[in-house]
Amino acid sequence: NDQRYIDALTLLANTYRHLWLLEQSYQAVSQALELKPDYHYVLYGMGRTLLAMGQYADASNFITKALFSGAPVVKFDLGHSLYRQNKINEAKQNFLEVIDIIKDEPYQLLLAQYCLVQMGEGQGPDMQLIQQGLPHWKATAEKFSNTPYGTAIQADVDTLNSWLKET
Repeated sequence: NDQRYIDALTLLANTYRHLWLLEQSYQAVSQALELKPDYHYVLYGMGRTLLAMGQYADASNFITKALFSGAPVVKFDLGHSLYRQNKINEAKQNFLEVIDIIKDEPYQLLLAQYCLVQMGEGQGPDMQLIQQGLPHWKATAEKFSNTPYGTAIQADVDTLNSWLKET
């Protein structure tokens, strides 16, 4: 139950996720979760892996647990997973609460503003923000193209690209 081992497992899981190896990511973070089930870093890692796998409800549950275990910055990902489940009111609330915190992260701010507009809240992102944040989401859609998450992100990218063309 060495903390360094748990952190290493979680970091390995995150690395696997970024390499599109979702099953390996899930296995590594599951092992860390067995060792320390209430650790926000592990809970968040599991939530992100499940989000990438398109398991939005389970992702929301783990990200919520991470939030209540001491990780307030995960509200963006919670809003994102709730949005993917079409839980409009909860997604809006999380995005609105985190919008000032993520203002220096163009890719997060872009998706938050985009989702809010799609849910009938606020104005769309400006063209500069779309240009800054879109490369991240294009890469994410490509990376996870074989998952429901990747398909959903690609649809968002297509819409954002159409917004760019309209100007």
